[in-house]
Amino acid sequence: MSISKFFIKPSMMEMIHELTKSELNNLKEYVNTLEALLEKEVEDFKEYINAQAEKMTKKEQEEFFDIYYDQYQQLKKVFPNIMRSSFFVTIYTLLEYKLIFICNYYYLCKKLNLPDPSTLKKEKGIFRARKYLKKHVKVSFPDGHPSWRKIRFYNLLRNFIVHNFGRLNDSKKAKKLETFIEKSSKLSLDCSREIWIDKSFCFDVITTIENFFEELFKNLRDKENKLQI
Repeated sequence: MSISKFFIKPSMMEMIHELTKSELNNLKEYVNTLEALLEKEVEDFKEYINAQAEKMTKKEQEEFFDIYYDQYQQLKKVFPNIMRSSFFVTIYTLLEYKLIFICNYYYLCKKLNLPDPSTLKKEKGIFRARKYLKKHVKVSFPDGHPSWRKIRFYNLLRNFIVHNFGRLNDSKKAKKLETFIEKSSKLSLDCSREIWIDKSFCFDVITTIENFFEELFKNLRDKENKLQI
C-alpha cells in the first residue's frame, strides 16, 4: 500500500501558522539570550567595582563610585530599555508582516477575485489587514478576543517608540496609552514621560500574539477548507 495514502498534505494556512510559531519562538530565545548577557555584564561590572573599592579608603570609595555610577546605570537600566524597546518593535513588525502576508495570499488567489489590499487607503498596518480579512475575505477576525485588545495598545506603544523616541506627548493617543501603562506592572513612565519596559513585558507580548494567531489561524483554516484553495 502506498505511503502517500497515509500522508495528509498540510494546508497553506497550517504551514504559515507553523512558520509563524517558529519565528515567535526564535524571538523568545533571542531575547532570553540577550537578557542573560546583559545581566552577566552587570554582575561582572559590580564584581570589578567592588574588588577595586576594597583597596580604597571610604572617601576614595565615594569618589570612585561617583565616577562609575553613570556607567552602572547604563548597564543596569538604559541599555536593557533600549534593547527591550527595539525588540518590542521587532515583535510587532512580525505581527504586522504576517497579517499583510495573509491578505496578499488571498489577493493573489485568482479564484477569489479580491481587490488589492493596498487600495484600502483609510486604514494602515494591522487595521488595514483586519478590515480586508473581515470585509473582503469574509473571515471571522478575532477582534473580540482579549489578545486583540492588548494588540491595539501595542500599536500605540510601537508608534510612540518609533516616532517619538519612546516618550509620550500631550496628544489624545498618548493619554490613552498612559492609561494602559498605569494599569500595567511591566511598563512605567519617568518624570520626562519616557516609557520604561520591564524584563518580562516582551515575553508577555509574544504570548499575546501567539494566542491571537491561534484564534486567527483556526478561523483561516476553516475558511480555506470551505474554499478548497
